[in-house]
Amino acid sequence: MTHTRTERMWEGMKKVHLHGEGWVNHAFTLPDLGDPHDHPYSCFSRIIWGSYLEEIYGPEGLIETVHRKTDDEFEIPFNRIHRIVHMPEGFCITAYKPLTEKVQEPGFFQWRDGAMWQRRWNEADWTLA
Repeated sequence: MTHTRTERMWEGMKKVHLHGEGWVNHAFTLPDLGDPHDHPYSCFSRIIWGSYLEEIYGPEGLIETVHRKTDDEFEIPFNRIHRIVHMPEGFCITAYKPLTEKVQEPGFFQWRDGAMWQRRWNEADWTLA
């Protein structure tokens, strides 16, 4: 039997956990213009409705911007540093499923004077990555 649990991550994102299935639906109403982040595990994602522009980062900073559209399916490695910066339709729903066990605590990233800094979600201080 599948039951759900809803979690508000921040003002522009709500998660709906579909227990028993392993899926999590994400409902975005605003872009994520905070610090880029990574994930605790690798996952599979599918855009159910809408689209978004995703910025993907490497150690040197911004690498590319990708337009994810309805019906796109893709993997997100645990160490992909990214953020959603625009939603052309103003709303987007995704289905998301972990592919691995937890590998790390998720973190946030900044680039300062050409160097990458990180802060894990459960840490107060930024460190050189």
